[in-house]
Amino acid sequence: MPTETTYMLALTFLQGLSYAQQLRSLQHYGTAEALFADTHPQEPRLREALAGRSEALRRAEKELAYGIDIHAHRGALDNNVSTVGVLAHGLDRIYPAQHRETARRMVHEGGGLLTEYPIGTTPERGNFVRRNRIVAGLADATIVVESAEKGGALITAQLAQDYNRDVFAYPGRTTDIYSIGCNNLIKNNCAALITSAEDFALAARWIDEKPKDKATPIQRELFPELNEEETLVVKSLVDENSKPISLIVSETQMAFNRVSIVLGRLELKGLVKGLPGGMYRLLR
Repeated sequence: MPTETTYMLALTFLQGLSYAQQLRSLQHYGTAEALFADTHPQEPRLREALAGRSEALRRAEKELAYGIDIHAHRGALDNNVSTVGVLAHGLDRIYPAQHRETARRMVHEGGGLLTEYPIGTTPERGNFVRRNRIVAGLADATIVVESAEKGGALITAQLAQDYNRDVFAYPGRTTDIYSIGCNNLIKNNCAALITSAEDFALAARWIDEKPKDKATPIQRELFPELNEEETLVVKSLVDENSKPISLIVSETQMAFNRVSIVLGRLELKGLVKGLPGGMYRLLR
């Protein structure tokens, strides 16, 4: 499991988890209200993300609640991906009880259940918020599918950022109440924008980008054709896999519009590639 968190749990209770030490893990977040029905337009996108990239995904973490939570677990199980439920209560119960069969499959199909609460602990409201820090710490990446302006998904996204995890979000229409949170994450450079499973797999560096025909390797040490502004931007990107434009602006002390123009020129020269969420990386 990732170890960059700043806290340690005094005790955890496990059921299953025979393959907990997997290479890659992912959590999805959304709203119970917006994703309660199988017919919601976002639900097939979640299933497509799991099915289309199941060879790259090794474990999915989530809760057992209504909405996107249970869809994420079932989608993972249907595509032979082990999945872990982090509970807000003891292991002597499943909440909600309607998801008991899914929990049983999780335990017997390579995943399992995890909680910091002893047997006898009931699912109290405050436990759910505290439980989110475990979910954020377990997963390599967090995808926020839908969120209102405030909500648990945004809390977990902030925790994931604090733990140096990748955060991604699906964009939505500005008039949709359950897209406000996602759009704000993207607008504030707190999450990378994705619209497909391939977007996520590429941005998270879980798969390699297909090389272009007759691609010429770019030497990163010397760029004699660059002007002063371009050199500053390139130097800002040299030691990072990717970097948001806001950080490039801060490091180069250039105006935002100038950095944007320079990045565009560098993309045309084949030296820089733009990524979802306003991120950029130097091509090797």
